Amino acid sequence: MGMEVAESGFAAASHESLATANGTATTANGTVRFSISSRKRQRVIGTSNSSDREHEAVEFVRSVDEIGIQVVGEPSSSGAAMVIPRLENSWKPEKRMKNLMSAPEDSVQEFVGEVLPAGPVDGVQYGLSVRSSKAGGGSVKTDIMEARELRAKLDKEALVDHLEFLPESASLAAYDAMPVEKFGQALLLGMGWRDGRGIGRRATEDVKATEFVRRPERLGLGAVPAPKEEKKKKVIKPGESREAKPDLVAPVGPDGKVRHRVEIGEKLVERAKRGVYGGKVMTIVSGRHAGLRGEVLGRKDKVANPGEVVGVKLAGSGETVEVDAKNLADVGSVEEENAMKRLKELRIQRGDGGGDDERARPWLRSQIRVRVVSKRFQGGRLYLKKGRVIDVVAPTVCHIVLDESGDLVEEVKQEYLETAIPKPGGRVIVVGGKLRGSIGKLLERDSKKQVAVVQMEESFEMATLDLDHLAEFTGDGA
Repeated sequence: MGMEVAESGFAAASHESLATANGTATTANGTVRFSISSRKRQRVIGTSNSSDREHEAVEFVRSVDEIGIQVVGEPSSSGAAMVIPRLENSWKPEKRMKNLMSAPEDSVQEFVGEVLPAGPVDGVQYGLSVRSSKAGGGSVKTDIMEARELRAKLDKEALVDHLEFLPESASLAAYDAMPVEKFGQALLLGMGWRDGRGIGRRATEDVKATEFVRRPERLGLGAVPAPKEEKKKKVIKPGESREAKPDLVAPVGPDGKVRHRVEIGEKLVERAKRGVYGGKVMTIVSGRHAGLRGEVLGRKDKVANPGEVVGVKLAGSGETVEVDAKNLADVGSVEEENAMKRLKELRIQRGDGGGDDERARPWLRSQIRVRVVSKRFQGGRLYLKKGRVIDVVAPTVCHIVLDESGDLVEEVKQEYLETAIPKPGGRVIVVGGKLRGSIGKLLERDSKKQVAVVQMEESFEMATLDLDHLAEFTGDGA
């Protein structure tokens, strides 16, 4: 027994330095007891030999004190990444929740009900009672002062208790050693994040931050705010402008739909005004040029009323046409979508039924001026372009030379063309009907009735003919 005590005493002396680290204690009889702490060792982030971190210099921050930031290993270069290791959660809520923790079985209190006899009970006061002051007066104020002192004492104890968990304040040198722009990255690297990856346990890709664009107050989903009346200020303060602030919104997406959030750094654009005005790109939904897009000509600050004729510069050919404002629709609107469906159905119907249309009969001949009316031929870039037929290679196929550029366009189908009519006084040739092949002089034309009065060159007779049966003649003789 003496030997065991001696050995135990020697063990206690040799392990005295570990008394705080490993939780050792020596009893009265000399027996040494060891208790290993259950707290997990702090895991150092970034020590793994992963492929993406293999050649990257890493510097670990050990502590921050008055001297500065204490790092582990060699000082990092200017391009090295700094890492702040993740700290384990040492918060123990049971210390703060003693009143909510379950009590031992031997200390459980049992409540037993007691049946009181009927009628008044001695020692019990009934009804309202007025609190009387104690002898000497001022007892109410004394109670209030004591309550305040107790509250201040409890707050002070709570403050001291909370300050125990706070680290010591860092010096200015410590702040200078850690760049502000790298602090967040150092925290993320310490928690396992790598550059180019998303944030989160199941993140597969880097998600870019976005911000929502604020909608006007009380504006419903899908609604467009009404135009505001611009009131010019008579007197402006320094720094102000007489012009109204622009209404900025997110740019329209690739699918043509309205967006309500943008990426960080993406610029907002001014909200498009409602209605038809100069500079706006719109779609023609009705009339001869239905299905084409173009830029409205005119003033940007003037909105055209329905029924007003406006000029539109077509996007494909660059030709300018006149269109009623009510026949224009916004790009991507429901009205445009419905119009495109109707045009598609009409093309199908015309393609199925063709038969007795007189315009389908061959009328092409050399030395006449024609106009391209196909919206799809060569991508629409020749729409409404005029040209001269120089050769008819088939009954319904010809070669033309454009008037504007002089380019030769070969193998143009008759269905892509229509005859061009000159101004009164010009020479025309009849391409259809009983007088086909006759040359005459155009005297007058009625665009509403689609007829014209022509004087024949050979007989000098007057004839009223359909405009579809006439074409401008560009040759010298018959």
